Amino acid sequence: MKKIHFIAIITTLLVVLSSSLVAQTNQNLNDIQQKVASIKQRMNLSGEQSDKVGFILEDGMETRKVILKKYGIDLENRNSDSKSKLGFRKMRKLKGELSDEKEKTLSKLSTVLTPEQMEEYQLIQEEMSEKLKARIKESRK
Repeated sequence: MKKIHFIAIITTLLVVLSSSLVAQTNQNLNDIQQKVASIKQRMNLSGEQSDKVGFILEDGMETRKVILKKYGIDLENRNSDSKSKLGFRKMRKLKGELSDEKEKTLSKLSTVLTPEQMEEYQLIQEEMSEKLKARIKESRK
């Protein structure tokens, strides 16, 4: 009897936790979708531009994930290979590869976006970078 009661409690707890996790995941997805919609509106993209820009950015992100994974950094699981710390040389090489990929992405975007839209895109990137730096700085306190 106690075993059945214990199993029922565990099952209930798992259901509550999983529904909470699903709600949190849905909220994160909604937040991302709102941010993307806001960026598209801010950049004043046409339907065709929106599709092309989405493909270019997706492709660039996948390439960056591959580069990071090569150095033991896994963004999907939010961890890094703790056995291999990046030394100065590897870190510089990683930065160079990521920088090259960023330039390729910007080059592809420049074929789709107007000069004004490119300026707005780069401004958005700078704003996002500043927010990330602020979050990192805040987490170190």
